[in-house]
Amino acid sequence: MRTLIPKRHIRMLNDEVAKKLFTNEVIGKRLAARLICKTLDLEIDADELAKNLEYKHPNTSLVANVVDSVSDVSLESNDFVCDIEINLSNGLRNDRKNKSYICGFYLRQLPSSKEYNRLKKIVQINLDYFDYFHANLFHYVSYFTEVHTGMLETKDVEIHHINLAKLNNVDYNDIVSDKEALETLLYFFVCEDKTVLEKVYKGDDFMHLTKEEADKIIEGIDRLLYYDQEELNRLDREDAIKEGLEEGEKNKAKQIAKSMIQKDFDNETISDITGISIETIEALSKE
Repeated sequence: MRTLIPKRHIRMLNDEVAKKLFTNEVIGKRLAARLICKTLDLEIDADELAKNLEYKHPNTSLVANVVDSVSDVSLESNDFVCDIEINLSNGLRNDRKNKSYICGFYLRQLPSSKEYNRLKKIVQINLDYFDYFHANLFHYVSYFTEVHTGMLETKDVEIHHINLAKLNNVDYNDIVSDKEALETLLYFFVCEDKTVLEKVYKGDDFMHLTKEEADKIIEGIDRLLYYDQEELNRLDREDAIKEGLEEGEKNKAKQIAKSMIQKDFDNETISDITGISIETIEALSKE
């Protein structure tokens, strides 16, 4: 009998939650290293790679005040620069924005001496809650290739799309059967059943620690959004926000926005969650 998992209402895939998780002081680099090793199929120890990873400033633009030039998570090793993006929707604007990050990270490496031979490879890993190529695959890899022959031009830029939505239709027993698979590493992004997750990550101390840190992050954001614990237990975040705003609680929304501003959430995320305009949020930031 197939055991399908309940859809996680995009809570773990929220940009801010994932960014906080991948930059978490306790597990951030180790989690990113595991994702990189499994995605790129690297035959190196993930914990050793984690020791050599450094966070890069997420602003990819060479020009000041460029809109949407901040990537979700960016790290650098001795051999490559890795950009991790969390994508909730497959829109043209978001897609072009992500491609611009690749160009930005490439150009930011150029020293004044223009030593092109020292440029590091750019790897972008997209954690998508949709099927980017609509081919029902879990993992897609793209390089620059020649159109007619299909011959590879360069591996200096490598783009991965991970179709997390596909995990919603996977029997968890299939996940348990391969502890080293990329699907297993990312399963907690889409599964909220604690009993299932205990079975999937049995004996994996690091993933248990990762789940604990993820729960702390989500709980912290939930507390920003709700003041009523009973409501928190009864409703998921999207429904609670919708109900609150529909009741006309604009003042409450502003208080939420102010709390999120103090927690350094970006204006776009605050606007998406509260429904308040960017202009209003900017005004609140100056208060």
